[in-house]
Amino acid sequence: MGCMKCGKQTGQNQVFCDDCLAEMEKYPVKPGTVVQIPNRPAKKQTHHRRVAVAPEEQIKRLTNRVHRLMLVVIITSALAILFALLTFDILEKSSMQKLLGQNYSVADDANNEATEEVQQAGGFFEGLGELFK
Repeated sequence: MGCMKCGKQTGQNQVFCDDCLAEMEKYPVKPGTVVQIPNRPAKKQTHHRRVAVAPEEQIKRLTNRVHRLMLVVIITSALAILFALLTFDILEKSSMQKLLGQNYSVADDANNEATEEVQQAGGFFEGLGELFK
């Protein structure tokens, strides 16, 4: 723990360091008196300096980063393609189910009637062809 006045490291269960206690004993305070505790001085922030790395090590690190990034891109692309294929498959199946509900016998009957009409018209045109010969 740190001293409440100066911030030095203190023993366990101590609020003030020995130097600050000795200073405060010079100015005794009556019990019950309100005391304002000073702010602790700001700790010096230590900046971590980057260690110089050899160029070969930098190249190795960058190559590893590129390989990991390529792997992420490949996996993401594969998942996107798989998702697209599954989506199209589901859409195709849902559109096929709509077609299965239609009445094809009506469509077949109409097709048969159209075929008969074409055949009859074909006989008519063949007769006209004979007239013009």
